[in-house]
Amino acid sequence: MACYYHNNREEVAKCIDCGKYLCSECASHINPPTCSSCAKQYAKKAQTELYQSVIIAIALLIVGIIFSIWIGNPTGMLFIGIPFGWRILNMLTPRFFIWMPIMGWVIYFLIKFLLSYIIGFIALPIYVFRQVKNINNAVKASKLVDAWGKM
Repeated sequence: MACYYHNNREEVAKCIDCGKYLCSECASHINPPTCSSCAKQYAKKAQTELYQSVIIAIALLIVGIIFSIWIGNPTGMLFIGIPFGWRILNMLTPRFFIWMPIMGWVIYFLIKFLLSYIIGFIALPIYVFRQVKNINNAVKASKLVDAWGKM
């Protein structure tokens, strides 16, 4: 079979998503072999997910600011980071807590909530910074895929 993009070249691989035949040049751009149209779709999906996560983080920040102004205390800002602190603690939590009695679970979740409250205040800005960096990388990758598709 011939390459989908280059009729004069022999195929060496197939796109893992759509099954288009690819020559050695086309197959070498992305590993595992992916055609340019599937790569574009993947890049757009990744960008959309990154934008959504940053929008959610910014919305939480706005809610935290409004809550802090409403109660007249800046500690309301700490609530915005709880989901992000919880996510970090989930990565660190050992699996042996499965065998605890009910009171152990209550104490565990109270401690985890308080730690999430504190860690999240630091984790949220770091998360937003990383997501913005990932968006920039996704935009660059999308431009590379566009240039590759025009070859």
